[in-house]
Amino acid sequence: MTASENPPALTTVDRLEGLYGLTGTDLGLDEAAFTRRVTLWEQLAAEQGGTPRQQQARVRVTALTNAITALMRRADKFRAEGDITTERDILGRVEVFQGWLKAAEAEADPASPSSGGPRSANPAPDITGYGIGGDR
Repeated sequence: MTASENPPALTTVDRLEGLYGLTGTDLGLDEAAFTRRVTLWEQLAAEQGGTPRQQQARVRVTALTNAITALMRRADKFRAEGDITTERDILGRVEVFQGWLKAAEAEADPASPSSGGPRSANPAPDITGYGIGGDR
């Protein structure tokens, strides 16, 4: 594929819809409000620094967290109305989103303990007779 055949770069809004089927409707927002919200998430991710890939992953983490929150609100509404079947369907979607969230978190911060990424330990812990760092 030559440079002239490369597809145009995806916007973050398009990427969220393509990867997760996430749209403004899922968050109770119209298209313009969702686009503004995604722009805000991009700015927040840029403030945290990191590589462009990490910044994109941070935007996905924020978007997925917001989507999970919105889904849980809907599930609570159906639970209150006694519609257990719909609530279970929504909670099933929440589990899928949580899997995606965990993967995005690992990509956003590979050194985070929750990411399962590389970690480092104290190479010379202060071990005493009563445990680590104890003075009794």
